[in-house]
Amino acid sequence: MQSSKVWDDYWQYQTTSNSFASEYGDGDGPYSVVSKTWLEAFSSIGAEDTIVDLGSGSGALLNLLITQSPATKFHRWINVDYANVKPLANAGANVEWQKANFTRLDIEDGMVDRVFSMFGFEYADPKKASLELLRVLKTDGEAALMCHHPDSIITKQSKISIAAHRTISSDKIFKLPKKVQSGDIAMIRRHSLNRLMYQLDHSPKEQADDIKLIGNKIHQALHASEQPQQVTSYLQQVEQNLRLYSERLSQQVASTQSFDKIRRFLENQSACNVTSDELTFQDVPIAYLLNLKKQ
Repeated sequence: MQSSKVWDDYWQYQTTSNSFASEYGDGDGPYSVVSKTWLEAFSSIGAEDTIVDLGSGSGALLNLLITQSPATKFHRWINVDYANVKPLANAGANVEWQKANFTRLDIEDGMVDRVFSMFGFEYADPKKASLELLRVLKTDGEAALMCHHPDSIITKQSKISIAAHRTISSDKIFKLPKKVQSGDIAMIRRHSLNRLMYQLDHSPKEQADDIKLIGNKIHQALHASEQPQQVTSYLQQVEQNLRLYSERLSQQVASTQSFDKIRRFLENQSACNVTSDELTFQDVPIAYLLNLKKQ
C-alpha cells in the first residue's frame, strides 16, 4: 500500500465523508447506483453482526446506513483506514476507528460477519489483503468490495485532472516568485495571470475546468498579501497541494489495475465463493463489484 501522507493531508480538510465531495445518497445520477448497491448489501445486516469497512475514510458507508437505513441495527462496526481521518460526527457508541494497513488488521481470526469496502480495498496488495480478509471473516461471513474501474467516469476525469495539474505544476507560473525576494508584487501577479491565460489557450479543452479551478486558488494566493515574500510562500503551498492532489489521483488510477488480481486470487481459494459484476450508469462503467462468501 502506498504512503498515507497524501491522504492524511486530504482528510484534514475534506467536508464530506468520502473522497468525491458528494454524499452517495444524493441525486439520481451515478452516485445513486452506488448508494442503491450498498443499501441492498445493508439489507442483510443482522443485529448481532460485526462489520468492518476497509478504506472507510471518514465513514461514507456508515453515514449512508445511518441516513438512508436508520432502522438497520448491528452489534459492532469497525472503520479501518490507513490514513489519519476525521471520524464521522454522528457515529454511535458501537462504532470503532482503526488506522491500519489492510494486510495487517488488528482484528481476531474469524470475528467478522461482513466486510465492506468502497474504493479502498484495491489500494492494498491484492494477495496479502485478500488473505487478511479471509482470516478475519467467520465461516459463512460475507464481503462486498466495490473497486475502481479503468473505464469509469471517475478514472477518466482523474486522468484529465492529473494532466492539468502537471501542466500547471511544471509551468513557469511557480518559478518567478521563488526568485523574487522583494519588489514588485504587481509583476508577480501579472506574470502568473499571463501564464494561466497561456495554459488555458494552449492546453486541451478537456483540461479547461481544472485549470480554471487551479487558477482560482493561485489568484487567491496572489491577493492574500501585499508582501512578495508572503505571496511566494502562499504560492509554494498551492504548488505543494497540487502535487499531493496529483499523487492521490495517480494512486486511484493505478488501483484500477488491481481488481482482476483480487478476483483471480479469491476465485482460486477453496475457502470462498466469489461472484463479480460491473456497475454501470447509462451503459457507462462506474465500478467493479465483488461479492464473496467464506465457506
